[in-house]
Amino acid sequence: MRIAVYPGSFDPLTNGHVDIIRRGAAHVTFIDRDSRATALIAQNLARCAVADGYAIIRADLGSATARIPQAEFEFIFLDPPYDTDLMVVARAVVARLAPDGLLIAEYARRTGAPATLDGLRRAREVTSGDSALGLYEAGG
Repeated sequence: MRIAVYPGSFDPLTNGHVDIIRRGAAHVTFIDRDSRATALIAQNLARCAVADGYAIIRADLGSATARIPQAEFEFIFLDPPYDTDLMVVARAVVARLAPDGLLIAEYARRTGAPATLDGLRRAREVTSGDSALGLYEAGG
């Protein structure tokens, strides 16, 4: 299973993104333009004794996808800053999603998210406090 993670406003208090690897993902690609976030990801991976099965790319999402070898991802997690246009972010990665893949996007609950993202439909929404997760999949 290949997973791409765009942590965006990466939460430094949890290792949730690292846990994806520990639970059996074959490969995880972390992408963030903030050097502090990528350094923190590397530190968390080292702290959790994760030595392989990942790549860390410090770049904006658009240019980073050009640097990733052609691969499809079964899961793509997007956690951009809440003031970012989710449609623009999704457009940068949706072509890399496997046909039966799932795109999970975190966004501010108050702003909501579209019912569709570049051809993907929102199958489910989960809210917690000020945050929400939209689970998007192919199909009408």
